[in-house]
Amino acid sequence: MSEHLYATLLPGITNVTDRARCYAFYPWFVWKFDREAKNKGVDELIRMFRRAECLHTLIGINHELETDNEWAHGGGLVGRDRLVAAGRRISEGKAIRLSQFSELDATTENRYFKNKLGGLGQYYLGPLKELLILDGDTRRGVKYTDQWGATLAELFDSEVAGSEFFKAVREDQITLPVVRSLKSFCPCNLRRNKKERDAIIDLLFCRGQGELNREIELERRNTLLLVLDYARRVRNFKGQPVEPDGFLSSTYARCFQDGTRWVVRPILENTIKGWGIYQRHELLAVAVQGLFWAGLAALADGGYVRDVRSYAQWFGRCVICERAGVGEPRRLQPSGDSHIVACCTSVVSLSC
Repeated sequence: MSEHLYATLLPGITNVTDRARCYAFYPWFVWKFDREAKNKGVDELIRMFRRAECLHTLIGINHELETDNEWAHGGGLVGRDRLVAAGRRISEGKAIRLSQFSELDATTENRYFKNKLGGLGQYYLGPLKELLILDGDTRRGVKYTDQWGATLAELFDSEVAGSEFFKAVREDQITLPVVRSLKSFCPCNLRRNKKERDAIIDLLFCRGQGELNREIELERRNTLLLVLDYARRVRNFKGQPVEPDGFLSSTYARCFQDGTRWVVRPILENTIKGWGIYQRHELLAVAVQGLFWAGLAALADGGYVRDVRSYAQWFGRCVICERAGVGEPRRLQPSGDSHIVACCTSVVSLSC
């Protein structure tokens, strides 16, 4: 249910599509591959793409290490955790081979990603197909669309050293001068390429596309507008960061951390209600997991209850009362934050 709500309220964006510039980098690679590669077979596309995705991440990591700022550069790029050590070796002046990490039969400790199409196949391809940027799969190959795919690819290409990037991918050996010369590929450069940035904004916010005739486009635009409204208001409260958890909590409670009510424009009313329902389902999932954990822990001690009502009463005595400081201490205590117990309390109250 939660996955369906998320996809309905924010189509084309997921909780694992971390970098907006990847929405332009991926169609650019396919577009450039069509122009640079002599062998345009699917296997060659996959082989070259995996190297390219590794190089893309290493460029971000290098910029991150030079600036000591993870999320502005390498954070969220595919395979970052596996490739950080290689990035450090490059920064120390050593050379590495992309194929050591990109080959599908590379050792488990080296291979940057198991999916044939790397992070594109695992995280981005579905959303990019939904947004009419890319199409295809590992069997047929990946194609850019004439609509958004070609537009984003050409705008991306206008500000990067594309031929040098493909030369590095073909030659396989990566050094510090190479990654520094390709710094234009780092996600931080999205702010410098105004045309590329504006095109991504147009795409996601459905800006300049005439009347919105697709419900999914309207849902995505309204969610992004709601997020911006949240960020604008939260910046007025000292010490309250702008983060996803805070956004979801505020949609659920319809107020901010300091108790200020969150009143939105009528056009966003259904959207904030939808995200409030999403968060309610998430809290229910946490509550059920807490109840399940407590039951498993009790079974390990030989516990047994006759029915749901008996279990609810046992849970109230052994967990809720103890956390509230009522009754004698018990050994059984759920780990985690107090909000887990609060959620469980609500579920138990419905069972009694």
